[in-house]
Amino acid sequence: MAFLNGNDPQGGNSFVFANVIPKGLGIDMMKLPYPGHGPTVTALLTGEVQTATLPVPPVLEHARAGTVKILGIAAEQRHPQLPDVPTFREQGHDVVVGDFVMIVGPKGMPDEVKAKLSEGILAAARSEGFAAAAAGNGMVLRPGGAPGRLRVPRAPPG
Repeated sequence: MAFLNGNDPQGGNSFVFANVIPKGLGIDMMKLPYPGHGPTVTALLTGEVQTATLPVPPVLEHARAGTVKILGIAAEQRHPQLPDVPTFREQGHDVVVGDFVMIVGPKGMPDEVKAKLSEGILAAARSEGFAAAAAGNGMVLRPGGAPGRLRVPRAPPG
């Protein structure tokens, strides 16, 4: 029997993750896309869907309040804000996914502009204030970059 899973519109991260989860967990799941995390959380809270595929931040306070139960973390490690919630791998399921936030610029951006942006963004992402604010919102930061590119992963989906 399939159950309804709220997720992003086609192509969004949680839509992609929702395509990985049924095989990894050996379940039948029908995807119901919503136009963002807010409407997906609302659908979960009102019972419109039985599950949702979301990153941790939009449901963190609901989990703490007991209005939602996070069934597993789809990451290599437990989420630091939810140390009692096991990963899917710990539960015997090979479901590990990641969520990335990218900063992009126009084609042909001068190298000196890319370098300046990368330097500034990485410094901000590594700053104590930003790290504290991100952690308070349930984000797990792993700032990284490459020549011409900057990569700052967000919290693993919950």
